[in-house]
Amino acid sequence: MMVDTESGACRLITNNNAHHAHGMCQPLAALAGESVDGIIVGGIGMGALMKLQAVGITVYRAVHPTVGETVTAFSAGELKPMGHDEICSGHHGHPQH
Repeated sequence: MMVDTESGACRLITNNNAHHAHGMCQPLAALAGESVDGIIVGGIGMGALMKLQAVGITVYRAVHPTVGETVTAFSAGELKPMGHDEICSGHHGHPQH
């Protein structure tokens, strides 16, 4: 889900790489052609985190159950950038990120 936090506009984007093998995530492919400053995730691996950070995209952890609550928390400055100590190790219990 892409959300423009200034206008409130939302649209769904397809992640054709959602069922990738461990270590093969290509997060930038799903975002190709988009203007993205930050991304909010339920979980992420080290490789994907590093790829996103390398192009200046800040990664935040979703701590609320809905998109609306998460966007509200983000807009209020309540979400903090993820650190390397918060990454997932493989897909144990996380079939997709």
